[in-house]
Amino acid sequence: VFAIPAATQPEAAPSPGGSTPGRMALPPWLPVFLRVWIIGACAYMIACGVLSIMENKGIATIDEVFLGLYVLLFAILIVAYESTRFCSESSPAELIERVYKRNFGFMLKAQTRGMFLIFVGFMVLGLAEKPNMVLVMGCGVVTITTGVVFICLTCKDPDLFQDKPAQKPQEPYVPPTSEAHPGAPAKWEP
Repeated sequence: VFAIPAATQPEAAPSPGGSTPGRMALPPWLPVFLRVWIIGACAYMIACGVLSIMENKGIATIDEVFLGLYVLLFAILIVAYESTRFCSESSPAELIERVYKRNFGFMLKAQTRGMFLIFVGFMVLGLAEKPNMVLVMGCGVVTITTGVVFICLTCKDPDLFQDKPAQKPQEPYVPPTSEAHPGAPAKWEP
C-alpha cells in the first residue's frame, strides 16, 4: 500500500565485484559441488538404465531396453564431460574435449547442459515401471531438478560455470639475430 514511486527510489550502485550490494554472491565452491552432484546423478541414471535392461521380459518390452540403453549412453556422455573438467590438462581430457566440440557442442554451454539434463531426466521417467518405479521416479525427479537448478544458477551468474582458459598468453614472435654481425639479417640472401 505504501509503495514508493519508481522515480524516487534510489538506484543501487554496483559494487567493485560487479554485483549490486543487496544481492548475495554465489560461493566459489558451487561449480565443483554441482559437477560432483551431476556425476552422482549420472551414476544413479546408469543404475536405473541397467535395472531397466535387466527387467526385460521378452520382445513385448523391447522399447524399455532401448530407452534404458539411451539413458546409459547419455549418462556416460555427461559423466565423461563433467569428469574432464577436473583434469582438463591431461591428454584424454583434451581428446574428449575435441570430440565434444566437434559432435556435442551443446555440452560446452552451461544452459544447454542443464536443458540436456532435463531431457535425460524425462527419459528416465519413461523407465518407471514396477518393481523399480519408486527408484526410477526418484532418479528422474533428481535429474530434472538438477537441470533446472543448473539453468537458474547460470542465469544468476553466467560466468560461474565458464571454464577458465588454462593457457597462458603466447608471447609475440621475435626473429633471431645473427651472433657474428648484429645488424645482419638472420638468413643469407644472395
